[in-house]
Amino acid sequence: MARSIHADTASEVQLGSVIPFFMVLIETGGSNISVWSGYGDYISSVSGSSITYNGVGHLGIISAVSESQDLSARGINLTLSGIPSDLISAALTDLEQGKAVRVFMGFFEQSTRVPINSEFELWTGITDIPSIVEDGETASISISAENRLIDLEKLRVRRYTQEDQARDDVTDLGFEYVPNLQDAEILFGNTR
Repeated sequence: MARSIHADTASEVQLGSVIPFFMVLIETGGSNISVWSGYGDYISSVSGSSITYNGVGHLGIISAVSESQDLSARGINLTLSGIPSDLISAALTDLEQGKAVRVFMGFFEQSTRVPINSEFELWTGITDIPSIVEDGETASISISAENRLIDLEKLRVRRYTQEDQARDDVTDLGFEYVPNLQDAEILFGNTR
């Protein structure tokens, strides 16, 4: 996926005078989970609307984001650690398989701690089943996320039947007579 990084940001990164940070936005069944790798609240509009990201200090672990030139789906693993045990039940009910996950990256200017231009989308995909490790006091949640290209590997089985067509449009009767055609005798040409 091509990324457009502002020219000022690229030059600051090359100088080495920046502090990187990450933001993760996870769609859930309830309210979305939006966290970032700093402290306090961070307001960003990189995803189209203004979203407040909650600072977790140490976000946890984001596995390496890899890409290839072929159409292979590359997933990532996200681990949020230090979650109080009383919030685990909320996390279990809100996190669902197949919801959108977006990872953003941004940079602060090293001396002023001011964000340089805007963040950019580093990775996007869909959630898989989360796993939770609890030690009594706190817990960590690991979420596997797959690239949307994983959808290309799913089998698509469709039939030329009225029932299958009704999945798309119940008013379309285009396959209504297909069962009668299976045993029909159709004569072509001159019948003398």
